Amino acid sequence: MDKTEAFRKDPSYEFLNLANRYKDTVSFGIGQPFHLPPGEIFSGIKPSQKDVSSYSPALGLPELRERIADFLGQKYKADLKAGNVAVTVGATSALFMSMLLLVKDETNVYIPDPGFPMYRDVASFFGGRVTYWRANFNDDFKWDCQLEAINSEGGVVVINFPNNPTGTAASREMLECLSEASRRKRFFIVSDEVYEDFVYENRHFSVLEFPELLEGAVYIGSFSKTWGLAGYRLGYMVASAELIEKLENVAISMYGSPPTYSQLLALKALDYGLGWFEKVREMYKANRDLLVEGLSRIPGVEAYRPGGAFYVFPRIRELAKRLGARNSRELAIMLLERAGVIALPGDAYSESLGAYYLRFSFSLPREKILEGLNRLKKLAEGI
Repeated sequence: MDKTEAFRKDPSYEFLNLANRYKDTVSFGIGQPFHLPPGEIFSGIKPSQKDVSSYSPALGLPELRERIADFLGQKYKADLKAGNVAVTVGATSALFMSMLLLVKDETNVYIPDPGFPMYRDVASFFGGRVTYWRANFNDDFKWDCQLEAINSEGGVVVINFPNNPTGTAASREMLECLSEASRRKRFFIVSDEVYEDFVYENRHFSVLEFPELLEGAVYIGSFSKTWGLAGYRLGYMVASAELIEKLENVAISMYGSPPTYSQLLALKALDYGLGWFEKVREMYKANRDLLVEGLSRIPGVEAYRPGGAFYVFPRIRELAKRLGARNSRELAIMLLERAGVIALPGDAYSESLGAYYLRFSFSLPREKILEGLNRLKKLAEGI
């Protein structure tokens, strides 16, 4: 078997490539922040400097690892050291290496449904036996923390809060329940928390707040989302010192070292702090409300209000019927061809629910959201 067959086409890039054939589109597609990072973090770093153009250690600059440990330790009241941190080339490589270390042939891997497609693909690539941990639309896409899908001890459970594509945020009760379940059923948790600062009504709850989980969990974070540094490809992971030590040779073989320039930017970003981000969060919250209210007024669309991330995952069964589409993929193509609107088909994120859902990102300017909603409404009403 060709092992690359485990990796399916990413719907974001598939539809963006398709959209390149069309002019005048409104894209609710790619999951990329549209806000800019503070300009101050770029000052004083010259690409021509020797310390900028040199390799860094494979696990990242020691001062950045220490700074991340301090930053997260203060944020989540966690006892972290530099030895618990690895700096990676984006959060995706952190996820890939976590799976490499934890998943063997026939390891049970439980992934959220709906969920980010990469979880399934990477688990399958390493020979894992994938089981879906399903959420319920009628309960605002909440997951059952009892994890009844787990019928044997051991394995890996992937969690992602706030969730892509549903925007579901975790509660303290959810994390406490997961902590208890992990002790009872002895599974390892991989927690993708890249949207941790995009929580709108309450606050984010992290696995790092539960000391008993540190030996049996990997936390994954990123500078792409909060800091708007997606193109600088810098993520990080937190785990036991033993697991991080094992990661070093893997990182050397995979990419040598994370980009030094990006790490120096990250140091300046952490020193600058997150005081500026509250206004950004309010902007995303307003975008969320605008999109949810607009989608809810379109005939055949059922939208709920997500608690986090920057996605809405509405049910579009009746709209698909109205327009003659058999599933979300046909409807997504129809929206692009007939309205110039890009939304991603739900079947990429959920094999059980995805046929009648679309993912809309609200990470775009307000005027673009209004324009896209107007186009959708006209199409749905046959104007």
